[in-house]
Amino acid sequence: MLLYYKYPLKVWLTSVLVSPLLYLLIIEMGGYRDQYAALFSGWGYYVVAVMVSTLFSIPNWLLLWVCYYFISKTTWPLIRKKVLLLTASLLLTVLLFVFYIGGQEIISAGDYVTVVSYMLTVAIGCMSYKVNTVPSIVKV
Repeated sequence: MLLYYKYPLKVWLTSVLVSPLLYLLIIEMGGYRDQYAALFSGWGYYVVAVMVSTLFSIPNWLLLWVCYYFISKTTWPLIRKKVLLLTASLLLTVLLFVFYIGGQEIISAGDYVTVVSYMLTVAIGCMSYKVNTVPSIVKV
């Protein structure tokens, strides 16, 4: 199982480290300031966002690791593996935010921007990193 940790770790770290930057870029371009980003300066927000997202997304990383372990052992085509991993990653991301935001009566625009920034970075990570393939058996 330890041989299969690199892909999920890369996808997870991409989402944890890049999503807060993407969030700050989106709200700056849109001229929008929400209650989260207004509490800190740009880098202060980034540090807090990385710490919080790291803490809350560890279960997603572990579940993606398990999914990757089983999917990478199949003889499916590479594109099918990537699509399944992308689907699993996006579903885990959405479930995390539904769990987090689900209790609120009013969902702010900042919450939507947060969800979209994490989903986008997870999707980019899933599609850009290399997936292990099982060597095909050649019969002679």
